[in-house]
Order: sequence, then structure tokens, then C-alpha cells
Amino acid sequence: MMLILGLGALAFIALAMAKGVTRWFVDRQIDPLFAPLPEEDTKTDPNAPKAAPHQWTIQEQVNNKVDLQTPEFEIRVWLGAKHGIVGDEAAAYIEKARKRQSGSVRGKSALAMLACLAVMVATAIPVANDFKNREIVLAKDALLLMGMSFSTILFGRYLIRTITGKSDESVQS
Repeated sequence: MMLILGLGALAFIALAMAKGVTRWFVDRQIDPLFAPLPEEDTKTDPNAPKAAPHQWTIQEQVNNKVDLQTPEFEIRVWLGAKHGIVGDEAAAYIEKARKRQSGSVRGKSALAMLACLAVMVATAIPVANDFKNREIVLAKDALLLMGMSFSTILFGRYLIRTITGKSDESVQS
């Protein structure tokens, strides 16, 4: 019985942590704070002027707006009003941001799919062993089948996200 509870808890923890782990992994790849510094950049000149704060490029600003699921019309109006960018050039900025966003969604979904697959395998092995030995324990197998079906549903959800590159939530969440 303790093995069943342990496997159930392990499955729940793995599924609960999948989103957090994928968010950490993708944010670590995107965030320039995690980039290693070259050896010569670590030495500072005490007489050098202070660096200006980071100035966001137009593409980075459009990327952030697309990540936060701002409607395309609002982004076009903002580009025209603030930067004087209209027409095909604005469409190019938005398209580049959408491609980056779909790549980020696909990366997160692929990692979550791997976590779901691991849970599915971990719960399917004991159930298959019980069926093979004709020792069906209703409570244990029911819990394992529930965990396997839940992870199968999540696997399907993440598979659709991986194929389409679209998400219901913002990329930063």
C-alpha cells in the first residue's frame, strides 16, 4: 500500500513540477543574466564611465508584447504611433516575434511531454505486471490507471501545443 501511495505521490509531484522545470529551463536559455561572461569582460576599468541602462530594441519590445498576447492590431498601432513603423515592416516585426514565441512554446511543451511520458511509463509498468501475473489489486491498479490516464491527457495537450506552437496562456507564465 505504501508503494502505491509513493508512486501516486511521485506521479503527482512529477506532473506538478513539469511546468516549473520547463519554465526555469526556457527562462535560463533566454535570460542574458545566465550567459557566461568572457574572461576579458570580467575585468573593469575604475576610470571607465558607467554603462547606460539596457535600452530595449524595437524587436525586443514587440517580442514582449506578443509574449503577453497583445492583439496584433494594438501592436501595429503602437509601432506606428511610437516608432513610425507601418505596413510590411510592422508585419515583419510581428511575424518574427510570433515565430520566436512558437519556438518557445514548442520547447516548453516538449519538456513537459517528456515528463508526462516518464510518468506514463512509471505507472504502466506495475499495471502491466499485475495484468500479466493475473493479480489485479483493485485499489492499487485503479490509482495507477488514474495517474496514467491523467498524464496521458496532459501528454496529448502538450503534443498539440508542440505541433501547433500555440498556447492558451502567455509564454512568460
